Amino acid sequence: MDGKIVIMGAMEDVELDILKMKMNFKSEYSEKRYHFYEGILAGKNIVLVETGIGTINAAITTTIVMIIGIGNKIHNFFSQIGSFGFK
Repeated sequence: MDGKIVIMGAMEDVELDILKMKMNFKSEYSEKRYHFYEGILAGKNIVLVETGIGTINAAITTTIVMIIGIGNKIHNFFSQIGSFGFK
């Protein structure tokens, strides 16, 4: 497994909690006001982080992730999940 995949969600209690339950949890840490959760999901090293609602928050979180050097791939799919519904 090379690198980590960062998955950013707008709301921890909606999107990220579901993923946290499914992943093999390794560690949790904070950087600035952001909480990061590391683990393995589907055989991949994953880092979950809550962005907060809105594109500005997503952009700020992406910048923080890049500055502190987490991962080599950034997926911001879950910040839009509320518009599609989540079941």
